[in-house]
Amino acid sequence: MKLLTQINFCKLFLLFFLLFLNFLIALNVNAAPPVSPYLPGETLDPLCAPTTTNCTVTPPIVSLNNLITSTQSFNVTSTGNDFQIISTGSQHIFYLPDASLTSRGLVSTSTQFFAGSKFFLDKLGVGVTSSAVNFQVNGNSILATTSISFLTLDSPLSILSGGTGLSSLGNANQLLTVNSGATGLEYKNLSSLLIPGSGINIFGTATPVIENSGVLSLNNLTGTINLLGSANQINVNTSSNNIILSLPQDINTSSSVIFRDLYLKNSLSVDVNFATLTSNITLTPGVDKMYQYLNPGSANRNVSLATTSAKVGDRFIIRHNGNYDTSVYLSIQQGITNLDYIYAGSIKEFVFDGTNWISGGIGAGENDNKQYNLAIGYSAQGYNYGVGLGGNAVGYNSGVAVGNYAWGYNSGVAVGYGAYGYRSGVAVGYSAAGYSSGTAVGYNAQGYISGVAVGY
Repeated sequence: MKLLTQINFCKLFLLFFLLFLNFLIALNVNAAPPVSPYLPGETLDPLCAPTTTNCTVTPPIVSLNNLITSTQSFNVTSTGNDFQIISTGSQHIFYLPDASLTSRGLVSTSTQFFAGSKFFLDKLGVGVTSSAVNFQVNGNSILATTSISFLTLDSPLSILSGGTGLSSLGNANQLLTVNSGATGLEYKNLSSLLIPGSGINIFGTATPVIENSGVLSLNNLTGTINLLGSANQINVNTSSNNIILSLPQDINTSSSVIFRDLYLKNSLSVDVNFATLTSNITLTPGVDKMYQYLNPGSANRNVSLATTSAKVGDRFIIRHNGNYDTSVYLSIQQGITNLDYIYAGSIKEFVFDGTNWISGGIGAGENDNKQYNLAIGYSAQGYNYGVGLGGNAVGYNSGVAVGNYAWGYNSGVAVGYGAYGYRSGVAVGYSAAGYSSGTAVGYNAQGYISGVAVGY
């Protein structure tokens, strides 16, 4: 019996031990998971399984803006002139300056000045918390010189240049003017600003009536008088109390006058400059006389023609007025370009074409190779270094023709009516002909290929 009791006691103890062991196992298995992941360095729960909530380790900071310390901080400063982030050591510093004339930054509650254009798509209010209009100012304001299409004032307008401004809009038909002391603005009746002159009466105040109390006349005309000019003859203009009569263009000693046509019944006199030169000179259109009779004196002289003030059609007529037997000459120039030479007794004309001075004399040509051609007479021709003198005379290709219907070409010379000089040939006489270096002298004489013919 005692042995049975001991055996039962052992069974009962073993049962309780197994129950207690199961309780401990159940208690550990059902333990609550951690509230957050573990940090590096913390001890893990040995019963924490990888699939259990928060049974993980928070990874350390690898790099933040190039900082790799495990503990980092953020700071804010208002220094600098633009927004930037500078990271150094374990700090990240945010530079947030206040906006100013030279800095980009935040809008603060203190006084600030901004640079650059600013545009508002919606409303802008000053001194108000809300507004029904696009722009509203509550309080005193100053407007500099500006253009305002429409302005509504809730209080009197203050003028900085003087005065106390206006407290009302005045009465109907009054004018807004500066007061007599120039210290402010005031409203006045129009009549107070009008002063009647001789023969004039003013009636009324706000809407005055001006009447003529006497008889006003101009050249014995009364009533409404109009002063008219003639088109392209007399202009009529007014300035203040003056009526100004003028011609369409100034006519005086310093003006350049243009006429469409000019007819002079009697003679026209033009002033001439006679001078003996002692040095080079410059002739300026509009300043110097058109006719220049110049004696070069004892040396060759340069006569420069100015272009700065010249107009199309300006001209100078220049004569070498020295002794008949002198060899010195006048060199006519434009800048550094020589236009022509004038020797004793010669007279030449130069005309401005808008760009250059060109020779305008008979047979003188212009400023290119045409100056080497000469043609004088009815239908005379001189071209390609040719000379033609006489009616229908033709000289070309360095040929010379003198006489009616004379022909000289290819270096030929023909002198006489109907004479022909070909290819270096010479013909002198009526219908004489010289061919290919031939020479013919006399009526109808003909010389061929270096031959000579003299007589009829």
